[in-house]
Amino acid sequence: SDAGLANMLLAVLRALGKRDEVGTPQRLSNLIMDLIADRNILLIFDEAHELSDKAFEEIRGWHDLIDIGVAFVGEPRLVQKIRATGRAAKPALSRRTTIFQAHKVKPADVEALCDAWGSRDPEEIRLLKQVARLDGALGECTQVMELASLIAGGRGEVRRLEHILAACQQRGLDFRSMRGDG
Repeated sequence: SDAGLANMLLAVLRALGKRDEVGTPQRLSNLIMDLIADRNILLIFDEAHELSDKAFEEIRGWHDLIDIGVAFVGEPRLVQKIRATGRAAKPALSRRTTIFQAHKVKPADVEALCDAWGSRDPEEIRLLKQVARLDGALGECTQVMELASLIAGGRGEVRRLEHILAACQQRGLDFRSMRGDG
């Protein structure tokens, strides 16, 4: 998990092409700022709801010190976390925050995801549109497709609807109710 401060710093450094960096969190943070200062950059943190308060504060510090753009992407609880952090002892986190909540995944997004996975079967696409309505949306669809591919590969088969249904079942999704219109 990249939730803690040290792991978040190392993940950002890896994304910046620095794979073998070591040192204190302060050293790693300073290195990140040196790498991104004056670059007109936007840092995007996916699964940001998993970040610790210390990690949020460090990112906020980068924003304040070197004026970079930051976007946090995550589950709906991320909004609650940002708002709660703003009300608590760290109002700096929410002082210049614009919250955008995407409540629905567009069918074209699911179709693009299916296309990327090589899935052209209308039943598979319809099922994945239903999965995308759940918490996790496209992330959940991706996890279902990864698991379906593993199931199919383990059987020496090409992935198809039955594997996607099995993946939904293994992930605890009510796949029977998903087999309707999408």
